Amino acid sequence: MTIGEWSPTTLETGIGYVRFAAPTDGGWEGKTVTLVDKEGAEHAGTVVALPFFDKEKRLPRGMSLDD
Repeated sequence: MTIGEWSPTTLETGIGYVRFAAPTDGGWEGKTVTLVDKEGAEHAGTVVALPFFDKEKRLPRGMSLDD
């Protein structure tokens, strides 16, 4: 992982940016990974495509994400 941080918005979870080598089985998206922080604690994560939040740009337009 190149960078990780607590989500600054309503995701209520940690987010990070990771670069993977291209797999031969069709892709990383949807796969579960285990990340280890600098203290050695393990955290489960799921690989999603960018952008991973508010793809429809609802927040800047004042719209709810739940509709």
